[in-house]
Formats: sequence, C-alpha cells, structure tokens
Amino acid sequence: FHMRKKLFLTSIGRSEKELSPVEKCAVHLSTICDAAIVAISRSKGKGIRISYDNIVNKLIEDVIPRHFLIAITDERRERIIDVSGKYSKGRAHKAGEWKEDSKDKEELATSEIRQASKIFLYDSYNTLENL
Repeated sequence: FHMRKKLFLTSIGRSEKELSPVEKCAVHLSTICDAAIVAISRSKGKGIRISYDNIVNKLIEDVIPRHFLIAITDERRERIIDVSGKYSKGRAHKAGEWKEDSKDKEELATSEIRQASKIFLYDSYNTLENL
C-alpha cells in the first residue's frame, strides 16, 4: 500500500486487513490512478491522459497527429483500426475481438462495488479524468 492510502484508511478508521476483496480492488485501482497523475504531472507536458471512451478515434484524430506529431495516412488509419479490434488480454488460444463493454460493466456493478469505488477510488479517478 502506498503511504497516502494508509493515511487515508487510518483517517476513516479502517486498516488494510479489514478491507473486503472489492474494497482492496478499489484501493488498488486508485493507486494506479495516483501513479498516472504523478507521472503526467512530472512529464513536463509530454504525458497525457487518455480514457477508453472512444479511444480509437482519439488516437487517430488527436493523440498521434497532435501529441506525437505523426501524420495519419489512410494506411496508418487502417492499421490502427485493425489492431484496435484485437483483445489485448487474449492469449493465443483465447484471442478474440475486442468489444467496448465499459457501460455493460458499469450497469452490472453491485452496490458493494459502487460503494467501494465511491469511498476509495472516486477522488483519484476524478482527478485523473480532469487533467
């Protein structure tokens, strides 16, 4: 656990040992967000935040041509679109087509997941989203 998270847990009268698996996951995700926030702030303008929402278009229309200053040709656009359809977590025998499922996951989130996210993840995620 990062020191900041330990201090936060102490401030709300909780300890790492008392956390449920769902709460531990939310805390872990918040530390990932925090690491991204620190990395972006130290990057001297070279680091940027990119959310998954409509990520392919963001890469094609903004990140690659404006941030990396690389022209998007028709061939590059086609390759990006082709590669973006691959599921990155798939293994050779499990490889499949990637499908946007964030909204589905959000709708399926239990009240425990929502509560843990609100308590442990919201501040970090919101800060990252607003960079």
